[in-house]
Order: sequence, then C-alpha cells, then structure tokens
Amino acid sequence: YSTSDIVEVVQYDPALTGDLLVRANSAESASRTRITEIKVAVTRLGANTVVQTALGRALNRQMSGALPAYGLEKGDMWEHALASSVAADLVLARAGSSLPSNLSTAALLHEVGKLVVSACLPPSLVTSLAQTAELENRELVNVERDVLGIDHAEVGAIVARSWGMPVSIQVAITKHHDWREIEDRFALGVALSDRLAHLINEIDEEADPRELPEAAEAMELMALVGVEDHQYLPLVGEGRIQFEAIRSAFA
Repeated sequence: YSTSDIVEVVQYDPALTGDLLVRANSAESASRTRITEIKVAVTRLGANTVVQTALGRALNRQMSGALPAYGLEKGDMWEHALASSVAADLVLARAGSSLPSNLSTAALLHEVGKLVVSACLPPSLVTSLAQTAELENRELVNVERDVLGIDHAEVGAIVARSWGMPVSIQVAITKHHDWREIEDRFALGVALSDRLAHLINEIDEEADPRELPEAAEAMELMALVGVEDHQYLPLVGEGRIQFEAIRSAFA
C-alpha cells in the first residue's frame, strides 16, 4: 500500500490517528521535530508499524479481558501480545534484513488462539486442561492435543488464515511452542519474541535476567535467529522501556 492509501483510511479513525502521532513523536522514533500531521507520522513510522499499531488498537479491546481458564487476569494477554511485538521489533533491528518486517505483526498475534478456545469451550473444560498440564508437569499444548485433537496455537493459525495473513505468519503461530521442530528463522523469531516478552513484562525488574530460567531458552533462540548473545541484556532492558512507553499510549 502507498502512504496515501494508508492515510486515506487512518485519518478517519481518531483513536488510531492519536496512537500513530504519539508513536511518531516518541523517543523510539527519534523524531527531532514535533509531528502533528498524520501523513508525516505514517511516513516516519512506515507501513509495518502502522499495521502493527492498527492491529494493536483492534486487539486491545478483544485481549483485555480476563481468561481465567488460562490463568490470565484482566489485561495479561494484551500486555503479553504487546511485549511480544516490542521484542520482535528489537530482534529485527539486531538480526539484519534477512527477517521479514512483519515479524512484529506475527508476534502480536501469536496467542490469539486462546481467545477462540476460551470462547468456544466451557470454561470448566479449559480450566481442567490447564490443571492437568500443571499436575502432570506437561506443556499445555500437549494436553490440548490429547484431549481436543488440536491446540490453541493451531487454532490461532486458523484464525490468521481466515484473516488473510501470510502463510509465514500462520506457520509461526502454529509452531511458537514447538520451535525445536523447525528451522524457519521467521517462526523462530516469533518464538524468541514470545520468550523475551515474558522477561520484558512478567519478571521482577530487580531480578538479574541472566539468572532466570527463561534465559537459556531465549539465548538458544537468539543463536538460531542470528542475534549475538551479548545483545540479550539490551533486548530485555530496551524492551522494558519501549513496552512501558507504548502501553501508556494505549491507556
């Protein structure tokens, strides 16, 4: 899409226009002069960031509710999706141009299947799946497959396909738990973004990120994606700063 095509749509959505202007004027965009026109904001941010922000605005309403069957309180799922998208942008900046720029979109959507599972199944059934996974010390996706014949990641890929998302995003959503089965760097990048999101948003800021259980898996994924291991701490630190700034913009 051209800039004019995007502006033509965005300019009629006040909330989205406000979000884009905030992001265009934020520290992350490195703008030296204040941007007040939506066309300039779209040009500054780029089409991928505009799509990411639009999806974020739309998904915020859907993901903000609690999903108790998955142990998620109000706002938890939305904040994880947002942190994953932030992490994906940082991974892109460090992994080079070989990764497609829509990595952040895939990261934002990677858990959307949980919404569908929670909406379509009795809460007691989904809760029992989570309890079984905890009692048997198994991955929830494996319990879902055994009982339902499908897991929330596969459901998410079906949703992505129905939305017309590229096959690469569908595969990344399907495999973000089973990343050791694949070699696709794009899908591995989404899995890495998911792991980093837990460190960015869900871990005590006073904890040393290098000592956390998630660190080893994140470092392994970084090597597979092509991000050098000395970038681990900057990814977590910058991710926390950007996540807080963007979350405030959506508040």
